[in-house]
Amino acid sequence: MTSARVQTWAFALLLVLLSLALHARLLPQFSSALPSDPGDPLLNLWILWWNAHSVPFTAQYWNAPSFAPAPYAFALSETLLGLTWVSTPLQWLGASPLEAYNAVVVVTPVLNGLSAFWLCLTLTGRRDAAAVGGLVYAFAPYHASQLAHVQTQALFWMPLALVGLHRYWGTGGRWWLACFGAAVALNGLTCGYFLLFFGVFVGIAVVWLVLSSREWAKITPVLVALGLAALVLAPVALTYRQVQADWNLSRGPQEIESLGADVLALFVGADRLLLWPVHAPEWLPVSGFYPQYPGVVVTLLLATGAIVAIRARRPAPSSSPWRGTALCSLAVVIALRFAAGAIYWLRGPWALSLGPLRLSVTDPYKPIGLGMNLLLVAAMLTPRFAALVRSGSLAGLYATGAVMSFVLALGPVGRVLGERFWYKPPYAWLMQLPGFASARVPALFVAITVLCVAVLAALAIARLAPRVTMASRVAIAVVAAAIVLDGWATVPVVAAPQPMPVTITGDLVIELPRQGIFGETAAMYRGIEHGQPVLNGYSGFDAPHYWPLMFDIADGCFDSLDAARGGRSLDVVIWRGLDETSRVDSFARARWGDSVRVEALEAIVYHLPRAPAASPLPAVDASIDLRGLCSATRAVRRARGTVQ
Repeated sequence: MTSARVQTWAFALLLVLLSLALHARLLPQFSSALPSDPGDPLLNLWILWWNAHSVPFTAQYWNAPSFAPAPYAFALSETLLGLTWVSTPLQWLGASPLEAYNAVVVVTPVLNGLSAFWLCLTLTGRRDAAAVGGLVYAFAPYHASQLAHVQTQALFWMPLALVGLHRYWGTGGRWWLACFGAAVALNGLTCGYFLLFFGVFVGIAVVWLVLSSREWAKITPVLVALGLAALVLAPVALTYRQVQADWNLSRGPQEIESLGADVLALFVGADRLLLWPVHAPEWLPVSGFYPQYPGVVVTLLLATGAIVAIRARRPAPSSSPWRGTALCSLAVVIALRFAAGAIYWLRGPWALSLGPLRLSVTDPYKPIGLGMNLLLVAAMLTPRFAALVRSGSLAGLYATGAVMSFVLALGPVGRVLGERFWYKPPYAWLMQLPGFASARVPALFVAITVLCVAVLAALAIARLAPRVTMASRVAIAVVAAAIVLDGWATVPVVAAPQPMPVTITGDLVIELPRQGIFGETAAMYRGIEHGQPVLNGYSGFDAPHYWPLMFDIADGCFDSLDAARGGRSLDVVIWRGLDETSRVDSFARARWGDSVRVEALEAIVYHLPRAPAASPLPAVDASIDLRGLCSATRAVRRARGTVQ
């Protein structure tokens, strides 16, 4: 075995050992517990289970057994199909859904690190530099904020796509183009956010490569590869679009604005980080759950590499007359815009009349925001930036990607310390494109920043240590260890939900009282065991009938529940030990006192029989519109004083 292969296998082994150490609390409870919390992890576990037991894109696949009896319940979530190549074979070989999910969680840092290693090796030709880039990518502080979301931790398809793109551009090999297109498709099937956000960076990269190489003919094959990837993704995208249109599901602008990053989120790390102490959301009104902290060690590494590069750079190229005129004009306009905002902060709202012209500033973020947009335009017009593009500088490409992804992470409203300062930042314009108006969390653009920073770290190592010596190896090993420690997190472990205490006999199941997200995901998890559709559910969106049903049940009106089950048999599971247990049980006893009632230590279960004309199967119906169904009953109860 060659020395190069030994180094690659050694790095892979290092990633495995680090991932096992990171999940040391989980390993002894691999079959009975899961990492982080019983919310989104249970949802993702349930999705991976369903992927292993249904054929993708069929009617059965979309009609998954949650939010019953609503159809197309699976179109309310990510499909996670880009991860099933790990989880599905494990389940087919006998692993439980919990074990398969935990395996995906543990293997994800390894796959992230290896994919980034390959990309950095492709760009630098240095395995030591590539190893640093791989560790940056696998153990970035970003991951500590995403412990509950395996789909936003699984970033490995993006580097693989870039390997294909760069190698295709360098060699013209069609196999690399196929690698690029396949990785783009699988990335989209893993996480919808990264389908959109990575697409922005791919666009920047393709334009950069075309302008630097002047190989215009290569655009067409790249577009064909992207078109084939789009065909693979079309069944998901079209189904999501149709379901959201039919059910009028959308993200409000305020929700998207609230989940953009704050500028000072650069200094905020996740609570679970072992070393970085700044993670108090009290002083950061927004983005407390999506910190942007890149890591002190990698920041110092990039700063050092940048200083060395600046000192070694050539004199700035001369500027053409039109470029110089444009830059001077932009500089004047930008200065005036910033000055207008500064005057507002000093004096408050102001107005100035110049003959027929009247200038006024009532919101400081408008002139400053326009100035910020023009500043970005001016930066791209500078001779230095143009020279970077013409030279095909990889550092320039990934530095541009890092800056742009951070700017886009601010969302449609740029804020600093919670105060708006940017009117219509770039993300506001992206929202005019298909898909972006439904992307709930712009702050997740930080994943693209992590990708670019990992490559820049490898490039910095290659520049700072151009020759491989014993001293450089020791220094690089120290830097690599510090990078891992900087992003190291404590991964909490929670027990899997308890099994159903009684035998399920109904066509449908509902668990009460509602216990928030954790209760809904626990009901879905138990549905894996008993095999019947559940009326409970949790996802990115809720089925239209879900909240009316839950509100009516909370009011003690079970007309909606009878309408939802449509005459099929139903098991109503009422868990003991909760504040609402006695109240819900009294309502159920009054309604179904003549039905079979089973008492167990943990729960009370009502077995409601099937009506004579009911469907014999728990088939999926049209979505039930429950609005107003209980209004008459509720009005009577209010008149009697039984509803406050």
